[in-house]
Amino acid sequence: MTEYVEYYALKNLENGKYPIILSENIDDYKFFKKGKNKILLWDPLKEPFVLESSKVKNKFFLELKSSIKVNREKLVELLIKSGYEEYEKTFSEGEFARRGFIIDIFFEEEEYPIRIEFFGDQIEEIRFFDPFTQRKIGIVESVYLYVPQEFCNFFFNLVDLKNFFFIYEKNFLNKKIIPLQKFLKLTEFIEFLKEQKMEVYYVAKENIRYSYYKKLIENLKFLKGEISKSFIVPEENTVVVSEREIYPVLKTSKKFVLPFREESFFEISPGDTVIHEEEGICSIKGIKRIKTEGKEIDYIELIFKDNQKLFIPFWEIHKIEKYFGKRAFTDFSTNKWVKELVRSKIEVHEFAKKLLNLTARRKVLKGISFRLDEEEEKILNEIILSFPFTETDDQRTAWEETKKDMESENRMDRLILGDSGFGKTEIALRASSMCALKGYQALFLAPTTPLVLQHYRNFSNRLKDFPINVKMLSRLLTKSEEKEIIKDLKEGKIDILIATHRALYDDVRFKNLGLLIIDEEQRFGVEHKEKLRLLREELDTLILSATPIPRTLALSIYGTIDISRIRTPPLGRKEKEVILVNYSLIEIKRAIERELKRGGQVLYIRNRISPLKEIKEKIKSLFPDVECEILHAKKSNEEIENILVNFILGKIKILIATNILETGMDFDNANTLIVERPDLFGLSELYALKGRVGRRDKKSYVYFLLPHKLSERARERIITVKRYNYPGAGEKVALKDLEMRGPGELFGKKQKGFLKGLSITFYLRLLEEEIKKLKGETLPKRKVDIIPYSSLYFPSYLGEEDKIFIARSLFTAESVEEIDCIIDEYKDRFGKPDDSTLRIFKLAYAFLKAKKENISKIKIFKDYIYTE
Repeated sequence: MTEYVEYYALKNLENGKYPIILSENIDDYKFFKKGKNKILLWDPLKEPFVLESSKVKNKFFLELKSSIKVNREKLVELLIKSGYEEYEKTFSEGEFARRGFIIDIFFEEEEYPIRIEFFGDQIEEIRFFDPFTQRKIGIVESVYLYVPQEFCNFFFNLVDLKNFFFIYEKNFLNKKIIPLQKFLKLTEFIEFLKEQKMEVYYVAKENIRYSYYKKLIENLKFLKGEISKSFIVPEENTVVVSEREIYPVLKTSKKFVLPFREESFFEISPGDTVIHEEEGICSIKGIKRIKTEGKEIDYIELIFKDNQKLFIPFWEIHKIEKYFGKRAFTDFSTNKWVKELVRSKIEVHEFAKKLLNLTARRKVLKGISFRLDEEEEKILNEIILSFPFTETDDQRTAWEETKKDMESENRMDRLILGDSGFGKTEIALRASSMCALKGYQALFLAPTTPLVLQHYRNFSNRLKDFPINVKMLSRLLTKSEEKEIIKDLKEGKIDILIATHRALYDDVRFKNLGLLIIDEEQRFGVEHKEKLRLLREELDTLILSATPIPRTLALSIYGTIDISRIRTPPLGRKEKEVILVNYSLIEIKRAIERELKRGGQVLYIRNRISPLKEIKEKIKSLFPDVECEILHAKKSNEEIENILVNFILGKIKILIATNILETGMDFDNANTLIVERPDLFGLSELYALKGRVGRRDKKSYVYFLLPHKLSERARERIITVKRYNYPGAGEKVALKDLEMRGPGELFGKKQKGFLKGLSITFYLRLLEEEIKKLKGETLPKRKVDIIPYSSLYFPSYLGEEDKIFIARSLFTAESVEEIDCIIDEYKDRFGKPDDSTLRIFKLAYAFLKAKKENISKIKIFKDYIYTE
């Protein structure tokens, strides 16, 4: 079989076709692949790569590798000229960052950004790093930048240019290639591959789908790469399958990578309000270097009531937690905070006892095991393969966790947390299919009729070729249709029911209900939630949400229900631009005009029915020739469906609606949202509304038309939605909602409220400590005296946020391995640490040891550390 070689190049800008990656003589491609390292081909001027003939043609490349000299300023100039934007950290394609002798670059068409470390102008090392953690992944031997010949003079002062050669797919060994026939159904394609007596190669950038195909097709092999078409080579008895052809992905010029650390919502920055565990509520001003007794120490400056100041050494940052509530700053000259803390600990102790009992009870509750036999498993894999989009790692993990829960004999109670469009519904489809294949019924509840209709259409289209019967129950049905569905449910003829709260009425009964799925639980009423709570105690339950209600999120944090997070946005998802303006017809006209000019559609939301007619009249006066329509819950079923269908088809350009569209609806071409009076919406409602636009690869705009007067609470909600504006920020918004409203009663009906208004982070720390005490576990020592006899401060080139983040990471670490990772990240991002920073690292190890071994005192000198 011919050798396959990875080829990374920019796609043709006109038709998206890649050059082929096949060659018999691997020596021709010695620069394209060295060992396990990928070679990056980058076109800084975005010139199409694909040649117009099959003949070999010279091209020029700039080679970057260790030990060569490169003018750093010239390289930065090249990046800027090429349209790259500079940021403090690099998260997405087309971005770069620089810190001292380090330059980070996220080249387009690359999976990971690279980090180039210099010594002066000499490259010391080039490495890939993970934008999530900012940590090194692996060393890169060389990077080659494509240079169009007419622009070569620009590079002469950098390094020598290299020649490369290109070969096309029709040059494939001069052997006959037969394009693979097109299949109308995926099931037919799978059957075709099963019947082949030839070797079958599956070519894809990732092996996620291959892992499912492999379960169905025995003689299947995987090749990492990307080709434009599937084909057969008869002489080699080989079928080559292109994943890119079977599953066309979004064409996008920029990939967004979610910058999310596990603790990032609780990271502390200068200006934040915090709780100091011994002194109370205050704000953190920043880090100040203070010289005393011949040594310099970095101190954290805290501001309390009446501008009272407290300076604490940076290693005591573990005593500080972020605070989002409304309580006034503490007067630390009194002992009021200490008394309050004692009372809180007593209440937390009582709550911890109840929580442990609830968790223990949940673990022994028996559920249904949905473990499939071999044939059922094959059908489920075919259903999974019919998913037209690329599965993200987070999505795959969420599915594996859900499937494992369903296969066990214990009752599942899992929250799938992820933004709109991140793939939660796909998990629901797989789970409900698994339930149906095992002979049980699944109920999928959605809060609105339009959303039920959308889910029903998606499920019906995906499952039409499989032995699963899907039906819908909502206001869109006639009485006779509704009566027939209720009858079929009772007789077990329906496998999956997608419904509004209508399914919770007493006349709706199932023959063999095994799985309950709740989409956006926060949109159901209190009485419906109580009925759902009773159902959840009997059934395997899956909750889907971008911003769950505080009580559900609190339960997941407490560990009482399981949680799967889908944080990686789909390919092509972009940030939305949130624009806050006072109500103005001029702004409305400008926003609509811009969207219509690029062929898009507009959503205009007002959460009252009465003003909608007047809004339509105003918009028609501005755009008399543009089709616009009103949508609200009091319209007839037929009207609602017709309006939605016409908007999806693009016949209606402007849709004026209430928050009936708040949850889950998917409008591919709607990329401008205008919300009038956003102050009348809750936090999760605003975030959900924002998710109605920008679900594909176009930049989207969200306008909040503000009244002239805003309450403080409303302002905080709106600012929160604007601040957490990138894809995947729903969890942070939910945490903010939890902080503002409290988790409510875990053992009652109340959905909001908090113990003493404590910070969620501080409260959870107290709760964790009480649970450990009740379990009889030894708590780590928190009181350790540190006495410095030498200077301890961070380098001046670090920003204050970085200093605070590094100090907090080091002195809250729970293991040596965690500290090792933090130090590796520091070296990776900032280069070689100076002597003072090295002492801080040593102190972090000693502090961790002191906590675990009950050491009460640490003395740190210039060259060594002494403990007692």
